[in-house]
Amino acid sequence: MKKRLYLGVMSGTSLDGIDIALIEINQSQINYVSGEFFPYQTELRQLIEQTCHDDKVSLQSLGELQVRLSLSYADAINSFLAINQLNPSIIEAIGCHGQTVYHQPNSDFPFSLQLVDPSLLAAKTNIPAVTDFRSMDIVLGGQGAPLIPAFHQALLGNGRSNNNKALLNIGGMANVTLFEQDQVFGFDTGPGNVLIDLWVQKYFDLPYDADGKIAREGTVDEELLDVLLSEPYFSEPFPKSTGREYFNLTWLEDRIPATTNESNVVSTLTALTAKTVAEALLNSSKQGELILFGGGSHNKTLLTMLKQYLPNWHFSPSNNLGIPADYMEAAAFAWFAYLRMNEMPLQLSSVTGAKNSGICGVVALPPASSER
Repeated sequence: MKKRLYLGVMSGTSLDGIDIALIEINQSQINYVSGEFFPYQTELRQLIEQTCHDDKVSLQSLGELQVRLSLSYADAINSFLAINQLNPSIIEAIGCHGQTVYHQPNSDFPFSLQLVDPSLLAAKTNIPAVTDFRSMDIVLGGQGAPLIPAFHQALLGNGRSNNNKALLNIGGMANVTLFEQDQVFGFDTGPGNVLIDLWVQKYFDLPYDADGKIAREGTVDEELLDVLLSEPYFSEPFPKSTGREYFNLTWLEDRIPATTNESNVVSTLTALTAKTVAEALLNSSKQGELILFGGGSHNKTLLTMLKQYLPNWHFSPSNNLGIPADYMEAAAFAWFAYLRMNEMPLQLSSVTGAKNSGICGVVALPPASSER
């Protein structure tokens, strides 16, 4: 069987930009090849954020935003191919997550909305494009998220050697993958970077708390932390998933006294992320190996707090699995594209609560006149 190349495209709830990863699949072996990051233009990022929190967004603006995002994805993909001197014809498919603007798997009419036009992607790149990975899982009764534990199971394989091993993604939201008794589980623990970013953007005019510097200068307000931890989501059993429609600046400011020191809020929010992650892991095992990835894995103050809450856990970067921390999610969507193009189901029942496994993703092919 020849080696096959797939591209994964990820833009998460942090709204910072587009991650692209190239992976090579040789039979069941997954090899990371390269990755690149393409930041969103400021205007586009602001428009996405406004859309996520505007209950009265117009249908026209929503449709136009989908096209603008898709053009940005296509431009990033074509730039990636040029940087790496790759011809589109050697790429089997693109797996693109799209930009989540609303996630509601628990309503009477459950859905999860990611903005991306697969037809535009396929036409602009001359590569088959796979999108809409969440809908089938939701139709089958699942949360539609997180999806990445299935990729982790493929990377690590099955077996008791994975027991007491966990993977932690600290993106806008934080989610964990847990291995127990030859099974994989996973769920969103709650906010990762999102609340920290929103607070720092508003009160410090910075995009994020680089290295956790502001959090390190502040002090954790234990009383405020208890208020934040009382949110019912944190005590709900899994399967569960969440997003910006739940944890946002309005949610936060409704719970913070006006006199609270702004740096102390950053410290407290950092502790909130660490504490909710730690409690989720300790409910599984008192000790183990924690493999970290995502933008928040670079936050030194957050890692220090995590180690305080998890003294018996050994920490390691996802680089030890052969995939850099910043490109784990993008690599996962490249693998999801591989599954879809080969009509293989995405095994998520133990993670999302879906009643059975389905073939996830919608495929758009390049125009017939395109040369591949």
